[in-house]
Formats: sequence, structure tokens, C-alpha cells
Amino acid sequence: CKKKNGNDPDCEDKAAQQATSTSTCGNSKCKKKDCSDPDCKTAPQLEKHTDIGTMLLEMEDAPLDGQRFTAFLQKIMQERSIDLYRYKGILAVRQKGLIIRYVLQGVHDVSELTFSSEWPAERPVKSQVVIIGRDLDTESWKQAFAECVDAGDGQMQGYRMQGGVC
Repeated sequence: CKKKNGNDPDCEDKAAQQATSTSTCGNSKCKKKDCSDPDCKTAPQLEKHTDIGTMLLEMEDAPLDGQRFTAFLQKIMQERSIDLYRYKGILAVRQKGLIIRYVLQGVHDVSELTFSSEWPAERPVKSQVVIIGRDLDTESWKQAFAECVDAGDGQMQGYRMQGGVC
């Protein structure tokens, strides 16, 4: 220490840091000189979550039943909201004889379903939902999404449902 007062605590701290800086483990709090212990690290190693995925649900040629879809979404959010990192979609929903376009977006248990417009007559009816999350229950959710169809006449025919994990 270049200061004249030898009792300066800053000088003592610097001297202590220099004394322990010879540890090769990289932990500045390690008191072992020339420590090379692999368990003596400065930060814990984080586990990598390889179970994070993206799921795409599509329904073509038939609109959704709004109440069924809302129940489907609420069930997923209630059971698995912590695993739902992000979800969004464009939905074709039958309402009072019209097909209406809604925009869905959400994070965990916070979702928003916003009216967009009446479905354009020149565009094919198609609902798409993308879910990004952990441990997605692909098969169960595909089946539940398929049950959200509104065939208009009470029958679930003439539509195509696609779903999978990207």
C-alpha cells in the first residue's frame, strides 16, 4: 500500500485479495493457496432445460366455438400456467351466425382475447395457436383443441385439425 498510514482498511483488503488471487479455482473467497478443486467455483452451474418447446395448433375449414375454446384455454392456464411462457394466435370464432376474427396473446396465466374484425369472406377459415413452454402436453391439448370446433349444425365433420411440436 502506498498510503502513509499503515492502518488503512482499504490497504488490508487489497492485500487479502492479492494473497487469495493465487487460487486457480477462480473463487475469490477461497482461502486455499493454489486451489484447483473443481467443486470450489464462483457460481453454481445452471441446469439446461431441454424440455422447452413450441406447439402449433391449427384448425382449418371450420370456426371455433368460443365457449369451448375459452374453457380449453382456462383449463390449460389453471393446470399449467407456470409452464406457459408465451402463447398467441388468430382465431376464427362463430358468433351469432358470423365468423369473427380474434387475436389471442398471453404469458403464463395472463391472457388477452381481442376482437379484430369479421372474418374476410375471401379468406379460408383457419385458426392458429402457437404455444411456447415447458413440458407441453401435445397429444392431450391437440385432442382438446379439436373438440373446440363449431360445425354449425352440431356435427364435427368437414374440418381439418392439425397440431404438433415444432
